Amino acid sequence: MGLRGAAARPPTDALRVRVVRLPRGRLATPRALGGGPAPDRRRAAAGGRGHRDRDGSGRRPRPRAPELTVRIRAGDEADSRAALTVYEQSNLARRKGVWPNQAQRVEQVRALLHDPSSWLLLADEGGAPVGMALVSPLRGIGGAGPAIPGGAFLNLLYVLPERWGEGIGGRLLDEVLAEARRRGCTRIVLWTDEDNERSQWLYASRGFARTGRAGDDAAEWARKL
Repeated sequence: MGLRGAAARPPTDALRVRVVRLPRGRLATPRALGGGPAPDRRRAAAGGRGHRDRDGSGRRPRPRAPELTVRIRAGDEADSRAALTVYEQSNLARRKGVWPNQAQRVEQVRALLHDPSSWLLLADEGGAPVGMALVSPLRGIGGAGPAIPGGAFLNLLYVLPERWGEGIGGRLLDEVLAEARRRGCTRIVLWTDEDNERSQWLYASRGFARTGRAGDDAAEWARKL
């Protein structure tokens, strides 16, 4: 048979090509073309294991960082700078960055932190303070008079804004009350801003109540020990 005759008639064992129409944007797979199952790319990438992790993502979970425990401890003058930082950051967050008398208040708090008649408690996590509370003797005449026997005044209680809602403030306040009792106090007083609902809720949950005294958009709260 000549070449011309062979070309005119296709061989009987020639492959038959089947046209498969797929939805637009969909890639043809061996199964769609009549072949075997598509390879499991995840299994191939995982070295043939082909299993998923518990979260179903196919990715190995990252090892968790060790959890740090917040502990309440007594502070001293060496902690005053860190305590002042907690005070500033918390106030700035609550006031949304608008704090007209910031410099004046910071200096007042700095002086209180160095007052030997005051005592400081810190919420400490891994050596870094995340909360602070400062207590002074309760004084008459607007805080300028002599100390009132058995009285304590909670000057400050603040927690870093990124740690709000974790119960750190409550733990600090509980330790303030316990320490005040150990020191022989029978009553504790504080003032809080009228618009500070977070603080008001915390104090009410620990037995504080309004005394009826108010001024400069703040109110006095107190409780017996």
